[in-house]
Amino acid sequence: MSIKLGSSPLAMSNPVAAGAWSGGKPIPLARELMRIVVRGGLALVSRQQTFRNGEDRSIEATMTFPVPVHATLCRLTAKIGDRDLRAVAKPRKAARQSYEQAIEEGKTAVLHEELIRGVHVLSVAHIPPGAKIAVTHSWIAAVSPRGRDTALLRVPVTVGQIYGNSPFNDADDLVHSAAVVHEAQVEIDPGSAIAMITGRIPTDGKLNVRLDAPIDVVLQGRFSDAVPGVMADDRRVSVSVIPDEGGDAPLDVAILVDRSSSMGDAASNVNRHESSGALTKHAAVVAGLLQASANRRKSDRTELWEFDNEVHLVAGPEETLATGAHRLGEPRGGTEIGAALKAVASTSAAGDIILVTDGLSHALEVQALANTGRRFTVVLVGEDAFEANVGRLAALTGGQIILATGSQDAAQAVSTAINSVRRSKPDFRPGIWPLDKVSLHGGGALVEAVWAGKRTLQDDDIFQRAVGAFAAAMAIPHLAEEAAVTVAVSHGIVCHLTSLVLIDEAGAIQSELPGQRKVPLMAARAGADLLMPALGERLLSESVDQAKASRVETRRPSRSIESDGDFEKELFDVIAHRPRPGALSLRTSARRVDWGKDPEALRRGDLSSLPSSIAALVIAASKLAVICALAGKMGDPIVIVIALMARSMAPMDRSADRLAKAVLSGLSDEAITVAMSAVGL
Repeated sequence: MSIKLGSSPLAMSNPVAAGAWSGGKPIPLARELMRIVVRGGLALVSRQQTFRNGEDRSIEATMTFPVPVHATLCRLTAKIGDRDLRAVAKPRKAARQSYEQAIEEGKTAVLHEELIRGVHVLSVAHIPPGAKIAVTHSWIAAVSPRGRDTALLRVPVTVGQIYGNSPFNDADDLVHSAAVVHEAQVEIDPGSAIAMITGRIPTDGKLNVRLDAPIDVVLQGRFSDAVPGVMADDRRVSVSVIPDEGGDAPLDVAILVDRSSSMGDAASNVNRHESSGALTKHAAVVAGLLQASANRRKSDRTELWEFDNEVHLVAGPEETLATGAHRLGEPRGGTEIGAALKAVASTSAAGDIILVTDGLSHALEVQALANTGRRFTVVLVGEDAFEANVGRLAALTGGQIILATGSQDAAQAVSTAINSVRRSKPDFRPGIWPLDKVSLHGGGALVEAVWAGKRTLQDDDIFQRAVGAFAAAMAIPHLAEEAAVTVAVSHGIVCHLTSLVLIDEAGAIQSELPGQRKVPLMAARAGADLLMPALGERLLSESVDQAKASRVETRRPSRSIESDGDFEKELFDVIAHRPRPGALSLRTSARRVDWGKDPEALRRGDLSSLPSSIAALVIAASKLAVICALAGKMGDPIVIVIALMARSMAPMDRSADRLAKAVLSGLSDEAITVAMSAVGL
């Protein structure tokens, strides 16, 4: 059986935008420190990022980055001057409203949100000119056992290729740049374990690491001991992490193997020094299938599928995995993950689906796939595989995400994934808080939290509080939404329900709108990923040069433009909804404006940053009677037109939304609607 998949072009996550945010403006991320503390089978990772404003105006620095899908982000602090502030958790909408209100009032504020499972965004608004703000966020996660005495912790810091269209707006999207280099000093306290970071043993527990690939920490020691924690209500909890031995149920699984061309690369290794003769990712997966086939039972029902730009059945349930593994084709073609999953889910009768891939995809219809009633388990092979949407799919359906590094680990990961679906699907019927016990299966581990009694310790240990938050996050899927929000807020958790927000009530007040500065991630280490951002930077440079040649150099267009009667008539034709085919309009112009670059200048009516064609349109629209009438109440008609354009972009651009509110707040919605209609918005 073979199914043709639709093609989706390979697209980097907006490499050109990375240069746009950095071109001509200093990157506001000045320094990064990372501290990892390991106790038992849990690791607390704290990342301190120092943002510095090297400009002469207030800015908002934003950074979108990956976080492990099973991690719990539960703490955020900021050092502003000599003051240490701590964020509080609020329901998502309320947290965003508090942050935006602080911006309107000119206060420094920090917001940490989860966009989707595995993708977070940190926003720091109103960093004053010349100021530095150090923001520290912390997440806690279970390590992934590799046998009894070895475990893996992966700290994702960048992502590789993205197939399909990103689901995020421009302000939130993942952005990379080959023009930036981010490094961090990593400090690790492994407790009783021995740690190796990216194949190196840290000196005095410290190591400098480039952030162009995940930070893989291999731990050797004992991880099964229960780790004590403290809840927000001072109850005690203990969390244990042990290797998941799987269940006893017969297999009923369809295994979908990626055979795209990148699977022909050598399986990446934690030590990063595998020889050129090392197994490829695809060969390592085949080895894992053969290993799992040796443990097949008579009652097992397995199917083996493969995909690139097409998907087809390799071996049916009447055949062994070993037979199918030998039939798998050599790597080739693209990576149509979303379409392949959809095809298998609609064709196969299997109750479980295991995806084995080194790729990633935003083009997943997560809810639709979850609604098929299947449990999805994912094996990610390679250091640049991305777990966000597939991780969300696994979490929604009770499956696991299993990370693989080197060739031996990849084979073991495939075998572990197959073994994990011998366990019955988890029961997510809502319970009543507080719970006594909860468990989950993820990353090849069985994680269990048990509550008992009140705390007796008097100290407020950060690690113990983080363990409590981790246990609370484990309980959230078992609670009704109202109770889940309460638990998340009380434990300071960032998730789909809640965000962390911090407002500096005592700091200096800024009188202007902050310019938005996106901090790009480093381009992923793989060669193909580096070439595309580099090309984007070159194209950006060319487009900037062209734009400079056509920009207006003064606040108003030159007298020759204003006195050109034919040109002015043409502009009024556009404003009056009589544009020629392909002609520029205010509606299309609004999409071309970089609202975050210098919103304060636009609020003052300064058109010098706009292309002359757009500036001329704004001038023409400002002469319409309806705009002049509004200006009689509000001020400069140029500013009114700019604000109306910003209002049209408000649902897609936060800087535009802020500008529109700052200018139009005194007008009724009816007056704004009439004016926008009059100018073609």
